[in-house]
Amino acid sequence: MSATDRPATVRLTTAQALVRWMAEEGEAGAAAAVDWSAHSPLTVDQETYDRLSRPFLAFFAGRTKRELFEGALARGIQLAPVNEIPDVAASPQLAARNFWQDIYHPSLKATLRFPGAPVRLSRTPWRLDRAAPLPGEHNDAVYGDLLGLGPAAREELRAEGVI
Repeated sequence: MSATDRPATVRLTTAQALVRWMAEEGEAGAAAAVDWSAHSPLTVDQETYDRLSRPFLAFFAGRTKRELFEGALARGIQLAPVNEIPDVAASPQLAARNFWQDIYHPSLKATLRFPGAPVRLSRTPWRLDRAAPLPGEHNDAVYGDLLGLGPAAREELRAEGVI
């Protein structure tokens, strides 16, 4: 079969794909009658945008972020959640790649969970050697070694509450 014999692939807009999903769930309503290829958020006025957005907002409101993300992923729809810290901490993707690292913090006498390697490199593996420093933990090294302030100058800054 040559390229000219193959049926053309129709690429749905995100709105069209979402309406198809909404129809699967029996929730498309008036959105099914709209010619979505004729509308763009860049070219419609605010009143039209608000009217066209309502069915989507109602559909989204009836689902969790996870349900929306997994449903969109299964249908090839470009849709992703805005995650909060608990969402990131519970991410199956990050768990599957062993992203989180438990590190003992001797000053706190507790094991804390830290973000791990942002990328995995075979020749230069990234590793987490120690817990994050406590506030002020490296003040003497920074103010003394890097900035050249002597012990008396550092003590004066401490007394003034600067460091």
